[in-house]
Amino acid sequence: MNQPDQPLGNDLAHAILAQWLNTLLHESCLTTLQRCCGSLRWCEEMEESRPFFSDVDVLEKSAAIWNTLDLCDYQEAFASPPQNPESPSTVSSLNEHLGDKEIAIAAAQELAAITRRLKNLIG
Repeated sequence: MNQPDQPLGNDLAHAILAQWLNTLLHESCLTTLQRCCGSLRWCEEMEESRPFFSDVDVLEKSAAIWNTLDLCDYQEAFASPPQNPESPSTVSSLNEHLGDKEIAIAAAQELAAITRRLKNLIG
């Protein structure tokens, strides 16, 4: 298990994704999380599990919530493949919230890493 102070990837993005998710309003957070996973229940439970304390915390909570889903939730997730979180629109949205394009790109890369890990969980 990762220690809470270990970054997932780029040191620049360490906890920036978590901080960004914590600042989003309810609907914006759900929309952002739906870029990672098509299961509405997963997205809602992730949003309700805020605040996130680090990017590792985001990943650990995402896996824990994933493991509580039922068959219908998994089918919903499979029916809506994750979007590319490193897309220009996501980076632009992150840049708006974070005010720094380099940090926004690093945060998008962290979101992409979490999306890849979710894809691995899905199989």
